[in-house]
Amino acid sequence: MLLKRFLSIIQLYIISIRIISVFSNGVPDIFIRNNNVKRSSKEIIIHFNDTNFYNMETIINQNQNTNELIIRFVDNYYDLSLLWYSVELEIKANVSIIGNKNGTIFDFKGDHRGRVCFNFIKTENVAVKVENLILQNFSTQGVYIEKEIIKVIAGKNDLQVIFNNCVFRNNDYHIIQYDIHTNNGEIFPITQFIFNECDFYNNKERLIFVYQHSDIRDYRSINMNVTKCNFINNRGLFFTFDSYLTIDDCYFSDVDRDSDLSFENVFYYSPIPSISKAVLDIKNSKFENINVKSELPLITANNLILKIENTSFKNCYSAYGYLFNIFYKFSIPHININNSTFTETSALFRGKALKLMISDTNFYNITINKYIPLLSDAKYSSVVVVNSKFDKISLMNGFVNEETSCSFYNTDLNNIKSSSNSLLYTKYHNIYIDGMNIENVSCYGDGSFILFETGDAENRLTIKNLNIKKSNFNGPFIKLEGNYGEVIFENSNLSDVNTYGSIIKDKLEKI
Repeated sequence: MLLKRFLSIIQLYIISIRIISVFSNGVPDIFIRNNNVKRSSKEIIIHFNDTNFYNMETIINQNQNTNELIIRFVDNYYDLSLLWYSVELEIKANVSIIGNKNGTIFDFKGDHRGRVCFNFIKTENVAVKVENLILQNFSTQGVYIEKEIIKVIAGKNDLQVIFNNCVFRNNDYHIIQYDIHTNNGEIFPITQFIFNECDFYNNKERLIFVYQHSDIRDYRSINMNVTKCNFINNRGLFFTFDSYLTIDDCYFSDVDRDSDLSFENVFYYSPIPSISKAVLDIKNSKFENINVKSELPLITANNLILKIENTSFKNCYSAYGYLFNIFYKFSIPHININNSTFTETSALFRGKALKLMISDTNFYNITINKYIPLLSDAKYSSVVVVNSKFDKISLMNGFVNEETSCSFYNTDLNNIKSSSNSLLYTKYHNIYIDGMNIENVSCYGDGSFILFETGDAENRLTIKNLNIKKSNFNGPFIKLEGNYGEVIFENSNLSDVNTYGSIIKDKLEKI
């Protein structure tokens, strides 16, 4: 008898206990699971149109007395327009809001009732997880109000909000806003905001807004990961201040400007002041069939550290003429494009003081019908191109802004046409080429391959291991102008090259 009693006590600590409670107020379907003494979870099932549905705010706020509260929306469809309030949730523990495996529809039906605010002000080190939900038809009916579908408020940046397998579609107002207070840029080794395998379709205004409140702000304080997500036919995607955004294995198509014209937001917008920085890290992703009709680029930012790796841009254009517009005030490595492709796109960068590194990247079938350079139209900048290819390119200008230092290593140029004065034109800056193969390049007008203009300071033109054939230039191959310059020409071959006049035209005062 004593042995049986002892075994029963031990069993209480080993097996999971499931308690079914029915409250006196008529709230059904509340389950508590205790896995051990220290950790417990509670489950609440909410059906459409039951008592729980109309009292979900009270139910969620009053049942966070365990380590985790799990809210299950098990039906296929919920009409949120029947609610007469926003759902204001005080987060005190881990909370999971989960739809059924096929995706539970939350339909706002052209209204904003039923929107959710997660308030983390009074808690620390907790997470909210949202899973298997389809949020659709949210609207403020043309009125500007501070009401997004989901708002997150936190007094500290040690929280997590995770969206798994969710769909946001056919919404015509803001979707998610994060207002996060940090203690002078305090850094925690976590990713605060996560989107996994989510889809965004046919949304008319900004999708995700992130703002960091702090006297001293650090982009490492706010981290967001977007992984395996699809973005199709959206307007105004990411609006961030002082954050680190990583986009991995995502697809983007049909992007345009936020319908709220007070924001210059297309794909990414970060208008942070000069004292701050932000990071955008894009990898393993695809951008295609994008035609921005407004005079804005895909990215508009100040002091942005931009990383693009193993990513393709195909049939991506903007009426602005450039894909990216970035200005800097910091002397740091700014832009790194690696192992990527640009096919049938607008020109790349406009801005100021860029430091651009392009490696193992290919450019195909690009026609620029404006008098702007292909890679960078940014003064006081530097461009380095390594192990990259340019094929079937038609330009009215050259490769870079003239007030740019440029270097090319192991680069191929094939089937290039330009009506500019030169493909490479620098004014008071250096050009360095080591390993370049050129074939079927034509410069019309008064065009040369290189126009090297110097000032009072001595600049340097270095060309090593250059091989060029089957090319035509309506000017000299290299034109030298200005005061003082140093020219180094080593181990290079020209074959079947037609120029107007000499190969090198030297008008330097001192060389």
